[in-house]
Amino acid sequence: MGGQAILDDNPALDADLDYALALFLAGRIWPDGRSPLGTMAYREKALAVADSIMSRAVHLHPNGELVLLPWPLTGSRDPERDLMLNPSYFSPGHYRIFEEETGNRRWSKLAGDTYRQIDRLLAAPLGDANRVVTVPDWIAMRPDGTFVTDASRGYVSGWDAFRLWWRLRLDWEISGNLKAEELIRTRLLPFLGRSMDQAGGDVASESERDGTPIVKNSNAGMAAVYRWATRDFDPTVSRALERQALRHLQRDGGFMFFQDKDDYYTNSWAWFAMLEGGSNYPFAGLYRLGRSAAPTEETP
Repeated sequence: MGGQAILDDNPALDADLDYALALFLAGRIWPDGRSPLGTMAYREKALAVADSIMSRAVHLHPNGELVLLPWPLTGSRDPERDLMLNPSYFSPGHYRIFEEETGNRRWSKLAGDTYRQIDRLLAAPLGDANRVVTVPDWIAMRPDGTFVTDASRGYVSGWDAFRLWWRLRLDWEISGNLKAEELIRTRLLPFLGRSMDQAGGDVASESERDGTPIVKNSNAGMAAVYRWATRDFDPTVSRALERQALRHLQRDGGFMFFQDKDDYYTNSWAWFAMLEGGSNYPFAGLYRLGRSAAPTEETP
């Protein structure tokens, strides 16, 4: 307040991923340009950020898979301890772009391993094969690669988890990845159907692991992300989600906002995912990386 200071120097890796991607995009649009602050060129900075992510926050798990950590690893860690993860940070589309830009094939291994981890997470047994399994905000990964609910956080799908579906849709936009499409069709759409049925027509902002709403209030940012993720796969559901988001659109004089004009998080996601009728990744054409049907297999 009233000055400039770092209040928390612990980075969040989802922000770093988006930061690096934005810099790579800027480097392609303005290849000879430097940042407005006169620092290093966009691509040069992007390479430095991507290298930092790979060296400090991509962990080789005891089961042989690469895993994106939610924060940089400091010091050594006990391989017998569970690893706390935030699935909404997983972004195979980012990794593919980073591999193309850096030439580091570990990024493609991370993309393939990430889909394996999502598959195992969503296949967790619940005792009833017909129950929907949602993506949690946080989950612990055991040394053998299986997942267990963290006792202090519980298994809640809400304010973090919804972002995974934007990231998987981004991979589909960039590479046409069939695994991303499969997960949206077979996991996200059934979850949305259950939540909308049980929450009175809107997707609930928090759900249990079987898709049952914990609270029945809805959020415009979440609805907008789900709307974009499901476009082309289920237009009926996508339009219902668009209506849900737009019901929260308000005007205060010349200022338009979703739900609460002071809610930066909701408005960022809502505007980002509702901007246009076409692709919400307007520079997807800068990266067309080829359709892939299965995770890639690369050595660590």
